[in-house]
Amino acid sequence: MDSPLISVVIPVYNAEKFLKQAIGSALEQTLTPHEVIIVDDGSTDSSCDIIAGFGSAVTLVSEGHRGLSGARNLGIAKSTGDWIAFLDADDYWLPDKLARQAASIQDDPTIGLVFTGRIELLPDGTTHEVPAREARWVRNMLPFQNHIFPSTVMVKRSLALQHPFDESLVSSEEWWFFYSLLRVTGFAAITEPKVIYRVSPNSLSNRDWKGVLYHAELVSRRILSDFTGPHKLLLGLRVNAKLLANASLSQREQGAPEYLSYMIKSLIYWPFPDFRLKRYKILLKMLLQKTGIQKV
Repeated sequence: MDSPLISVVIPVYNAEKFLKQAIGSALEQTLTPHEVIIVDDGSTDSSCDIIAGFGSAVTLVSEGHRGLSGARNLGIAKSTGDWIAFLDADDYWLPDKLARQAASIQDDPTIGLVFTGRIELLPDGTTHEVPAREARWVRNMLPFQNHIFPSTVMVKRSLALQHPFDESLVSSEEWWFFYSLLRVTGFAAITEPKVIYRVSPNSLSNRDWKGVLYHAELVSRRILSDFTGPHKLLLGLRVNAKLLANASLSQREQGAPEYLSYMIKSLIYWPFPDFRLKRYKILLKMLLQKTGIQKV
């Protein structure tokens, strides 16, 4: 069977620091992509000059500043391949990423999305390997929390056109995108990390925790509308607890005074210790910090 035609879509906004490495990792795949489409989202730095340096090897698209979701949707619309592989401009791929994904879909026409594991590159230069969980586990978790990172994903173009990123969402748009695809197609997972994902100390969740919480709650309400009865109630409690715990941690990073009350609210919503966050332990540390006994 012939290899699928894969269009790489890279949204770019003031990404001069890492952009060259990202583009290079797409062009140097052992399975050559059908095309590499770079969507400039109104950059004011040297990103466009860096893109121009790759010449005809890439296609540059630009229609002003539309935001990340708009840039991805534009790249999807301009693409001509059968599959879309997303790559954020500050991440990069290992050389066999596309080849491994292409091989994984050959024998199963029900698969419309395949994701891989990742290696997290921390700000201090250290790395943390995060293998992908099995597809069934990820699908079961999606109503509760998104465990898929865009740079790890390859998706059928037809599905991405039918279920685009919601441009009204400033955050949690990826959660809603993948949940929407969950409804209509099968997923596959490649356990091995094939993406280097840069962890930013200046992430949106830290810069604007209120906005992130608002949009996460909005997506959560959309998802919960698919459920009924006790399952809907229990899922809603768990999701709210998770979102409040995440908001609490972001608030603490920014020095917002409400962080302790948000962690307490999280435990009121769902008092059972089923989160990796280990909320009771974190709450204890927060209380010690408040009293000045311990610096967190």
